[in-house]
Amino acid sequence: MIILKGEDIAQLVSMEECIEVVEEAFRKHAKGRTVYPSKSQFTLPGEEWRWWAFMPAYVEDMGVACKVVCDYPKNKERGKPTIMGTILLADSQTGELKAIMDG
Repeated sequence: MIILKGEDIAQLVSMEECIEVVEEAFRKHAKGRTVYPSKSQFTLPGEEWRWWAFMPAYVEDMGVACKVVCDYPKNKERGKPTIMGTILLADSQTGELKAIMDG
């Protein structure tokens, strides 16, 4: 399993390569070769508004992914990002986690 920060991804994959992969995923989606469940999200209790969302997907021959995103608006006052995301990539045949990436 590898962990990739945003700058790592930018060095490893060109924008052209990203577009090609996204186009291939959309072609597979159009052919019914994906599973794209509804996003699951919740808001944390308390005075400070904060939410989390989970967006899983499967694309045939590409794998399983889940994007996890959170929004903490008061992080701006803390000098931290307000929206943070992480993408988990797994092998669809074995379930083995292959990568954790900035997302």
